[in-house]
Amino acid sequence: MDFFALLFAGAWYALLAAVTYFALVWAYRLTLHPLLRYPGPLIAKISDLYAGFYAGTMSLHIRTREDHLKHASSSCKLVNMTDRLKRLGMDIIGLLALAYPLDTQFQDKYRFLIQAHAFGVFRSNIYLHYPFVKATGVYNLLERLATADVQPPMEQMLSRSYWLPKLVNNNLDVARAFYAHIKILVTALNGPVIGLSAALISHSDFVYSVPDAYVLTPFSSLGLVAEGGASVAFMQRMGWGKANEALILGRKIPVQELVQVGFVSKLFQDKANFRQQVLEHVQATFGDHVVGSSMLGTKALLCRRLVHEQDEAAPLETFGGLDRFWEGITQTEMAKVASGSNKHRLE
Repeated sequence: MDFFALLFAGAWYALLAAVTYFALVWAYRLTLHPLLRYPGPLIAKISDLYAGFYAGTMSLHIRTREDHLKHASSSCKLVNMTDRLKRLGMDIIGLLALAYPLDTQFQDKYRFLIQAHAFGVFRSNIYLHYPFVKATGVYNLLERLATADVQPPMEQMLSRSYWLPKLVNNNLDVARAFYAHIKILVTALNGPVIGLSAALISHSDFVYSVPDAYVLTPFSSLGLVAEGGASVAFMQRMGWGKANEALILGRKIPVQELVQVGFVSKLFQDKANFRQQVLEHVQATFGDHVVGSSMLGTKALLCRRLVHEQDEAAPLETFGGLDRFWEGITQTEMAKVASGSNKHRLE
């Protein structure tokens, strides 16, 4: 048998196998498939080429809707997927941006975030098209109207069970992610840093800053106690005196004082090129003349005692803050700030 005869025979058997395969597939789809009774065009039931064609023309969603209206029986109803898709989108944002499963598709706990996001988009659009609205102060009224049905009742806000997981996240989980980090942490401070963020950057190994930056921790003014590991880190980075001024009095600590006490490692005068200067400085400082594993080993030795102190202080900060929320002290002070009756002094 010559080559062409073998080629012809192979092609014949391949064609026969293909015909048999497609016949079996079509027979299964027309007689045994679970979606056999789902209404729609016959060609869509036996082949994916139907959907593929309209997908290629970017009109599959239109064709699908038209087929549904054409073939659906009177008992079939369109399903509004708006809320389900909003929940799906929020869950994706939670996983990608926060690395946290919000599970809004299955639980009610975090679904208020969807409405809060919608209000934020609405507010931005209003401000974009009607800039004068922002100057009228109507934002506060709109915010109260939009969030009236998503705020928890006062009884819940004064319960320990409501605040405990939130404070555990800030004072234990997030703070420990910083102060127990095994790698070198570098902070580029391009402006003022306030509250919990100020506490977190105090766990950095190196802090670089612009001239107009400052640290402000107004915990006492808000009815709070120190959080984020600041009760230990500020003492280590600033010393007793400055830590008292920052945490107890809530005084703004300018960057010049932070440089003097060693909180800030280096000050860069050119704010316009700050990021580039910091990157160049870091590349030069952590160059080939130092061994990476040695730096990490040295950091582990330096932070060993400090991490133990932080692990002891973090639960105390957490329960100290929990008691303040439970007693309603923090809510009262924050309400004063929101109403404008109590303004924190930045001097």
